[in-house]
Amino acid sequence: MKGATVVPSGVLIGLLLAATPLFALGAYEPMLPLAGLGVMLGALLAASVDARLSRARDALDVTRELPAALSLGVPNTVTIAVYNRSGRPLRLLVKDDPPLEFDTPERLRTLRLDPWQLARVTYRTTPTRRGRLEELGLRAARARGEGTEFESLREYVPDDSFRDIDWKATARRGAPITRQFQAERNQTLLIMIDSGRMMAAHAGGMARVDHAVNAALMLAHVAGRMGDTVGLLVFSDRVKSFVTPAHGAAQTERMLEELYALRAELVEPDFRAAITFLRARARKRAMICAFTDLVDPEISREALSYLASLRPQHLPLVATIADDQVEALADADPARPIEAYEKALAARTLAERELALARLRARGVLVCDARAGELSAAVVGRYLSIKRRGLL
Repeated sequence: MKGATVVPSGVLIGLLLAATPLFALGAYEPMLPLAGLGVMLGALLAASVDARLSRARDALDVTRELPAALSLGVPNTVTIAVYNRSGRPLRLLVKDDPPLEFDTPERLRTLRLDPWQLARVTYRTTPTRRGRLEELGLRAARARGEGTEFESLREYVPDDSFRDIDWKATARRGAPITRQFQAERNQTLLIMIDSGRMMAAHAGGMARVDHAVNAALMLAHVAGRMGDTVGLLVFSDRVKSFVTPAHGAAQTERMLEELYALRAELVEPDFRAAITFLRARARKRAMICAFTDLVDPEISREALSYLASLRPQHLPLVATIADDQVEALADADPARPIEAYEKALAARTLAERELALARLRARGVLVCDARAGELSAAVVGRYLSIKRRGLL
């Protein structure tokens, strides 16, 4: 490895010392110094080969890639990225160690890497109980050095940005001192849940509105732990409930009371009424996370218009659920006319949906589009990323 210190082993030193008497005995037998030289060269050659093999084993960059928070009770994908920085091919056995209380059927993978190749292997793990947010991303999100709020001072290290150097502290201490930052606290998160007819459709074995409720409660819990105020608005063709933004663990309980019996209604969602209601009660800048569905073109146009109008005062984020069944129909090879019709209809639906998401992004609305079982992790991860980058 670059910059590594090579320390001779005891075996190598012993072989080199064992060869030195042969040079002293050269006065009696002219061939002995040559034998001693051969022993030394052989030992050095063996050491060189061993060092190269050792460096090849060490010349690996291994990182774990996973959502900022894992969804409880459903399989979550964990990716292990391995980069071979050596100049020789490697055959590896890759094993990760998730927490023991996680259900992980397989976590052992074989991998062959060519020189300078990056490859990824994945496995699935299912958290079976709550209480591990620190291990699953919340602690990392609050790590020092991230965010925009001043946290403390520490000694400068070579990777620090020059912009973070505190020159006054540097002058006082006579050594470079760096400012550390953390994600800002006491910001506002407002969660909107559309409970209109499109959210009654099923995905991943549950109604879309149920996935939205699970993700919203997880998001509220994490935001509360991050020191932010959290509020809730539920609407369909009217505003159904509103929880004023507040701090504390009790706020999640208030939201749970409002959401435990929530069901989608077979009515068109009224985004105009919901946004108008929200504007009248959200004077302070907030991140507004709206859980909705954008399959219907008419609803998509209305949602785009009113959600985009929240900018620049607020930071809107739209969370949607990708439809596995529609994607499967669009990718299928039809064998009958009815299947060809279904394929064409699915492709059109996906195209309209992608167009709606693209229009949201073009108007400055953030988008979180995830599969049903990954919605909670994806939304929480997006929230934490926004906090780290200081976008709110």
